[in-house]
Amino acid sequence: RAHFSGSQSGHWVAWSGLHDVGGHGGVFARRVWPSMGPPMMVFNGCAHALAWGGDRLALLLSVPGSDTQMVWAAWDPPDNVTGTEAAQLNATMGYGCCNTRKTFLMISPKAFEVHYSFAENVLPSFNQFERRSQIWNSQHTAVVFVDAAANVWIQPFPSTVDRHHDATHPLADLVGAEDSAMSAPHPRHVAQGLYACWSPD
Repeated sequence: RAHFSGSQSGHWVAWSGLHDVGGHGGVFARRVWPSMGPPMMVFNGCAHALAWGGDRLALLLSVPGSDTQMVWAAWDPPDNVTGTEAAQLNATMGYGCCNTRKTFLMISPKAFEVHYSFAENVLPSFNQFERRSQIWNSQHTAVVFVDAAANVWIQPFPSTVDRHHDATHPLADLVGAEDSAMSAPHPRHVAQGLYACWSPD
């Protein structure tokens, strides 16, 4: 299933399930303002959902080897990338192609099964859902989600994190993960519920 999402700032767009001009599949992002840049691979695989918080991109990804487990990840675009630089970054195909500019895919250490109501009613039209409901907090440092057992979790994605802390993540065995991805802090359980989103401020 194809997904498309534009950042609230209007600076970036992202998509999944489609191909770039080189015939590659995966999750891609592209700067569109103030100048158009080439597609940059964010993840070498498809995402079930994409959501921007400011200029930070959240991705809902499948856990390898599981038909039901998923995990949230976040990606920060490199600052002030020119068209030439973006093309050079995109030449490093793999996990998160922007590691040459010290940007990484930050991945939750907690895999989970999505709640059936979310899977049936939200995921099929997540492109529309994310325009009306906020999964990111107003500071763009955490997302909220509900698991299959109706537990509400807050997953922190701080703007900076120690790459060398001991936490591992569910995608650590994928090729390229060691150099281009890092674990986010552990999520916090906050309540029981069937649905969760943030207020606008």
